[in-house]
Parts: sequence; C-alpha cells; structure tokens
Amino acid sequence: MAILSFVLILLLIAADQLIKYLCILKLQPIGSVEVIPGLLKLTYVENRGAALGILQDQRIFFIVITIVFCIILFYILYFYRHHDFFSRFACIVIIAGGVGNLVDRIRLHFVVDYISVSFYSPVFNFADICVVAGVIAALIHILFTNRDKKREEEAETAPEVSAAQTETPSQLPDEALADRKAEQEQEKAAEPEKGALDEQNASDHGAGE
Repeated sequence: MAILSFVLILLLIAADQLIKYLCILKLQPIGSVEVIPGLLKLTYVENRGAALGILQDQRIFFIVITIVFCIILFYILYFYRHHDFFSRFACIVIIAGGVGNLVDRIRLHFVVDYISVSFYSPVFNFADICVVAGVIAALIHILFTNRDKKREEEAETAPEVSAAQTETPSQLPDEALADRKAEQEQEKAAEPEKGALDEQNASDHGAGE
C-alpha cells in the first residue's frame, strides 16, 4: 500500500505538470477560451500569491510552508495506524496538489492557474482541486469514519472487561484458586465445632428444664 500511495502521488503530480505545460504552450498565447458558455472557461493566469490573490510575491514563504506540510502528511500517510479510504486519499491528493504547485513556484516563480467558473471568481488549477478534495476527505474521516471505528473498538473491548469481572472459580489464577480452597476447608473444619456447640447448648437446656 505504501508503494501504491507513492506511485499515485507521482502520477497526480505528473498530470498536474502536464496540464500546466499544455496551458503555457497552447493557452498562454490566446489568454482565454470558453469551454461551456456561461459556466466554464480556460483562462491563463500567473498566480504569484495564494487563493483570492492574497499574499502576493511571498514565494519563499509558500515554499517553506508547503515543504513542512508535505513532510507532516508523508509521516501521517506511512505511520498513522487508523487509516481508511478517506484518510489515505486525503494524504495522497493533498501531497500531490501541494507538490504540484511547489514545483511551479520553484521552477517558474509563479503558479499556473487556468480553470475559471462563473460561480467562483478566482482562477484555479488541478492541484488546487486535489488539495480541496483532500481537505474534504480528511474532514469526513475525522468527523464520521474515525468516530465509528472508535465506537466499534469500545464495543469489542466491553465484553472482555465484563467477562474478566464475572469469571468462575475455574478461570481464576492458581493463587486465587488456592486461597478459595483454603477458605472452603476452614469453613468445613468450623462446621463440626459449631455442631458440637449446638449439641452442648441443647443438652444444657434439657438439663435446666
């Protein structure tokens, strides 16, 4: 699974870089082309900041932040013990998207954006889609699937605790079993003495009458 995850990350990065190369080659000379009228356009934009155009010309800052986050996500991807589809998918696509834009910042000093939709003003790219999809998947894992796993684990451990509390004498450890036998022998030894005392009390009571 680790090798497959790494291969998927490389494939997504390669796809992102290929699309951006084609945009520079074919889209940059014409600037924009309408794909779906009133909904989708391909528009060439050189983004030197973050989303919505904020933090312009902060290239070194974005490079450092992206590297740190990718290292953390690689660690989570390979050492997190409660992975499901959503958590693994989140790590893979966020790393791929982050590295895809990181390559642009290092190689070109800007990020190539090209997707423009009518209901969302900023222009974005395939790497941005990967990051957003990964964040959604991570939230699903944290809020839903991870909670269900914890509940299942608690349900599995509960019978074990109750069984340990109600174990029979035959299931007790050797020392506890030996103590139990000793107590039973003491009780048996005390019974004749008690019977003798009862008989003596009865005879004394008869003599008194």
